[in-house]
Amino acid sequence: MSSSFWSGILREEISDGSAFDRLAAGCREVISYADGKNVRLAFEPEPGMFIETFAQYRDLLQQIDAPYFGLTIDIGHVQCVEHGSI
Repeated sequence: MSSSFWSGILREEISDGSAFDRLAAGCREVISYADGKNVRLAFEPEPGMFIETFAQYRDLLQQIDAPYFGLTIDIGHVQCVEHGSI
């Protein structure tokens, strides 16, 4: 079984570093629960959200590297926010 989710938007004025820390902590909490249920997680960068690019996802992944935490993509979104061809 798998489940996907995304970062959402920042609803308050905080630094990117604080937002990454908060997101990473939340992801670790979800990962801990999902691991116990044998559920794979798929994080999706979304245009207009805090995490919208592969580079930002890689930064997040460095903070929370876990076997049940993966990536899902929408090809159309890749074309919207990434540089270069798909």
